[in-house]
Amino acid sequence: MFVKLIAAMALFFMLLLTVNDATASPSRAMPKQSPASALYKDECGSCHLAFAPSLARTEDWLRITSSLSRHFGSDASVSPQSLAMLETYFKTYGSNREKYKFAPGSLRISDSPWFQRKHRKQRLAEAIGIRTTSIRAWSDCMQCHAQADKGYFDDDDEDDKRR
Repeated sequence: MFVKLIAAMALFFMLLLTVNDATASPSRAMPKQSPASALYKDECGSCHLAFAPSLARTEDWLRITSSLSRHFGSDASVSPQSLAMLETYFKTYGSNREKYKFAPGSLRISDSPWFQRKHRKQRLAEAIGIRTTSIRAWSDCMQCHAQADKGYFDDDDEDDKRR
């Protein structure tokens, strides 16, 4: 009887580890490759890092997609079919966590309170004239986070700095 109980518990925990990405807890890692993720990387990643969709709330992604014709000074318009695919992608993988909500009036991840908190030391140093890195733009994550394109930003991991 005890062996069956242990086996059942092991099976239960194995199933928990194989939960579908869409229902798992939010992760900053990029979702698995799909036509929608390829479209996102091609369209958005051609100008800037295609941020992991979980780094912003779904509602903020939809605000961005609703104004692509005037996207930070550029016309980033896409076809209606591509727009529908991108919106579905963001509805599926965007965050619902309050901490990823954009700052009022902003459509920049780098203006979000979460981003500001994570980069407070660098911003403070920059504000008083000390350059800690050669940051050209806060949206160019790959300058400091070697695996940002995969959604990995853990700067506490020394291996991340060397990759």
